Amino acid sequence: MNYRINLYILLFSVILPCFLCASPLYTKRQTSIGKALINAAKAGNHQLVKKLLARKAIPNYSDEMGNTSLHFASFYGFWEIMTMLVEAQVDINSANKSNQEYIFAILSNKHGGTSPLMLACLSGNTATVEYLIKNGANVNQQDDNGQVPLTYAIMSYPEWPNKHLTPQQKEIIKLLIDNGANPSIQDIHDLNPLYYYRCVAELVPSLNDSTKLVANPEAANKDPLYQKLKDIVHA
Repeated sequence: MNYRINLYILLFSVILPCFLCASPLYTKRQTSIGKALINAAKAGNHQLVKKLLARKAIPNYSDEMGNTSLHFASFYGFWEIMTMLVEAQVDINSANKSNQEYIFAILSNKHGGTSPLMLACLSGNTATVEYLIKNGANVNQQDDNGQVPLTYAIMSYPEWPNKHLTPQQKEIIKLLIDNGANPSIQDIHDLNPLYYYRCVAELVPSLNDSTKLVANPEAANKDPLYQKLKDIVHA
């Protein structure tokens, strides 16, 4: 008798749920609700995201380009959606397969391997960057081209390297460094964030036309943030 009872318990607690999860109907439902979650996150609809997560939507569900809802929430700065996904234990370091969804300015990587933190650095959202780092985002994660979040923060505008970084960009760079970002990590071009930063740290007004910027290698030595990056590399 006890044997039969134990068998029934095993059937209903282990075998039956596994069978249901493997069924085509369950898979179809998860695909449908997963796509709905991504679309809601992309649109910034935090109320719908909340409802879908309550209906057991998979936080790590990704689209055909490998983007999860957190990728979109981080890129667009949808704070409420991002926090809900993190609380639902989304993979905070998930890497996508393609970046066709995003405007990548001067960055050479339009293929993939990009994390939510990289996208937050690219869009220049300091609060998002800080939140992701606080919740375990890898500040030294490399994409398919070997580029790291520091690179995304430095090269996040199409005018690079012909324009000074904004105070917001510098704030993000400082935030990354203070949390262990390594400016010596080389990408597939054998270049590192120190090099990319130096390109803009060297900019000074032209003697012939003050509205134009030209490179002066000596100017970088007067940039405190460049010196900080340099000290880390040569430590």
